[in-house]
Formats: sequence, C-alpha cells, structure tokens
Amino acid sequence: DEGIAKAVLPYLFKASATKNLALTMDVYTPRGDSLTKRPLVVLIHGGAFFFGDKHDKEMVAQCTHWASLGYVAVSLNYRMGFELSKVSIQRCGYKAIQDAHAAMRYLTHHADRYGIDKECMYIGGSSAGSITAMNMVYMSNDNRPKSTKKKRFQGKYGSLYESGNDLKDEFKIKGLINMWGAVYELDEVSANPLP
Repeated sequence: DEGIAKAVLPYLFKASATKNLALTMDVYTPRGDSLTKRPLVVLIHGGAFFFGDKHDKEMVAQCTHWASLGYVAVSLNYRMGFELSKVSIQRCGYKAIQDAHAAMRYLTHHADRYGIDKECMYIGGSSAGSITAMNMVYMSNDNRPKSTKKKRFQGKYGSLYESGNDLKDEFKIKGLINMWGAVYELDEVSANPLP
C-alpha cells in the first residue's frame, strides 16, 4: 500500500544512518531522602534501535516514579542506526549492549557519589531497550553474534566490556524489567536465571 510506504520509508532511511550520540544519562534521585545507599534502576528507551531518547516523555515519567519510590533511577542514551540487513542490525544491537555495560561500569564506579547500593542494581527497558538490557545480562563475549567477531571488524567492535569508557568495575544485576524484549541466545537464560 502506497500510504504505508510513505509512512515507513522516512524511518528506514533514518535507520541506515548511524547516530553517534554522546553516551549520556539522566540520574533521578529521591527528594528529602537521607539514605546513603539506595537501589538503582536503569531504564533504557525503546525505538527499534533507530529513534528514541533518554528524554522521551515515557522515560522521564518512569524515572520520576522510581525516584519517588526511593530508587536512584537512570535513563541513558546509546548508539543507534543500522542498514537493512541482519548483520547490520546485530552489530547495532551489540553496540547498544556495549553502551549499557559502559553505563553500568560508570554507575558502579560512582556508586558513592549517587548513593547507589551496589547489591541492589536492576536494569530494564522497553522494546529495543529491553533487548539491550536482557542481552547485557545474558550475552558474553563467547556467545555474542558472529558478525561482531569477524577479524576485519574486531578493532571496530571489540569486546562487550571495552567500549564507552576505560573503567573496569564489575557489577551484578539483581533483576530485569523486561517490556517486550528478547535475548540473542536462549540457552544463556536457563543457565543463569534472573528475577
């Protein structure tokens, strides 16, 4: 149908252009709370890996709500954009997962600054954000997509733990908030179930 093509084509052209966004995040903290260690919830926006932003109305509302419940809530941006091929989509998702790892390393490193309890860290999102969060928890360098391991791309993509910053802080996710996400390798979920 011509109407559908006119509605979809502009987004497809946008999708083919990689968006090298600054890897920034918004941190929401409770008001009037004297706790020095609060649970953390990181929420990642959806948008099919080619649109969306940490400032989206839904993200602001969710983070404000979680902060009102006593959490440190974080909304983050990640790299987006892909060409219309399976390999390009895999690599785009992989970069988003790397960016989520970088954000978690940063928040772990600065836990005292933000009043984060490193034993109570949660991550989630919707759609592409949920895919990113779930694969950040379950994907390892061994089970990542082959398209990100090819020798000619090694320098470009690197390990899951090398992009975004040089921090080496380890973190443990206590639970996932999955709103319409999926994982790349289902066996990893059953081997390491997480609430």
